[in-house]
Amino acid sequence: MAQVAQTARQRIDQLLEYPLAEWAGLPEVEAAIDSWDLIEQIVFVEEWTLAEERLLQLARHAETGDFSDEQWSRHRDLERLIARNRPLIERLRAS
Repeated sequence: MAQVAQTARQRIDQLLEYPLAEWAGLPEVEAAIDSWDLIEQIVFVEEWTLAEERLLQLARHAETGDFSDEQWSRHRDLERLIARNRPLIERLRAS
């Protein structure tokens, strides 16, 4: 049972790490995306649905109380980052 919990915590760590980097990088993407090839722009916007899916996976873990204290802290950081950068991705999706 302890091994299962450890594996779940490792998976949550992975689920937290990637979105933190993605959402933190949005200001740089917004600044550079106009210089990208049109196909690259479309791919980025379309693949953002994967980022949103990772958030749903994290939400399910949050609902079931799977987070350690440190993971809760990182999740709160992620939520603040999302709140700050959500308008950026919305503008990119709308263009």
